[in-house]
Amino acid sequence: MDVVLLFPGQGSQKPGMGKDLYDAFPAARDVFDDADAALGTSLSTLCFNGPAEELTLTYNAQPALLTHGAAVWAVTRERLANRVRAAADIPSESSRPITRRYAVSRLTPYASCGGAAS
Repeated sequence: MDVVLLFPGQGSQKPGMGKDLYDAFPAARDVFDDADAALGTSLSTLCFNGPAEELTLTYNAQPALLTHGAAVWAVTRERLANRVRAAADIPSESSRPITRRYAVSRLTPYASCGGAAS
């Protein structure tokens, strides 16, 4: 069985997002901790506790959604790498600081999880 990941966009963020992943999976915890370090602020606290009014602002929502998606990918990659066939996201301007750091330190080409590189 193949698995395809679809990452939600702006409007799907809400306080509490990612907390279950952070608590349950070291790979997800690492992603949130890396995002906090890259941004120089506690994005994880905003994701986990809100307030919603702050989290829904575009300059917070975009990095929050990227980080959440990266945490999901980290856990999925650890557990189902040989079944994932595609995963993609196009980062916004506000998420570039963590995108750059995350891409350099964490992402691997599709070929490394058993697929054919294109």
